Amino acid sequence: MPPPASAKSSFGALAVDMIERSGRTVKEVAAKLPNTPASQFTRWKKGLWTYIPPEKLEMIVKAITDDPREQCDLIIAYRHDVTPMFYRPMLLDHQKGEAPISITSGEAPWRDPLRRRLDVLAQAYELNNDFALMLDNIVGWAKRLTKGKESP
Repeated sequence: MPPPASAKSSFGALAVDMIERSGRTVKEVAAKLPNTPASQFTRWKKGLWTYIPPEKLEMIVKAITDDPREQCDLIIAYRHDVTPMFYRPMLLDHQKGEAPISITSGEAPWRDPLRRRLDVLAQAYELNNDFALMLDNIVGWAKRLTKGKESP
């Protein structure tokens, strides 16, 4: 299996996604940040970076979203990116009250049609630790989005 395009793209991908979902552009957000051109978001998304000082990281996170849960998701993605690959599978990165779950653990039963459509996710989950972590984060995010809503 080929290695991922970049081992440090979780933070950038999530940041750009959050910005786009908010209806803003990367350029608009970058304009609020000192010494941060819009092209820096592309470098983060492509994994072409090494470190963000804590004070700047906090400014970036707050410029992207006002939601503390989303801010925490960005910090988790950053921490994941700066953790050496060897140690990533040994860490659990999740928000308080949201234990990571595995889609293959049987904790959340899926209907047969949905299970058949998503079998490839379960297979990839077992093959790649970075993919598994990303999927766990997506599951946590989905739980927050649907909290209080009844499932059909």
